[in-house]
Amino acid sequence: MKTRMAMECFDQMLFPFYWDHPYSWRTNLRCALPRPLCWWVNKGGDCEAAGATHVWYKQDDVYSACYHCRVIREGQLWQSQ
Repeated sequence: MKTRMAMECFDQMLFPFYWDHPYSWRTNLRCALPRPLCWWVNKGGDCEAAGATHVWYKQDDVYSACYHCRVIREGQLWQSQ
């Protein structure tokens, strides 16, 4: 699981940095740090609660997870972006 997130995290670096997204800096920091250190920077709480939108990735065949926060939802939400 963590290895998959680390691999997809490098793809995340291609996303632009959003100044108006409250958790964007955490995501980019996790991607920039060496792997042993990136796990110390936790994901944010909930993007929607903070007034931002989720950016989904495929966690497995059933669930989608947000790059920026800890929200995991059922469905292939990453395909609708």
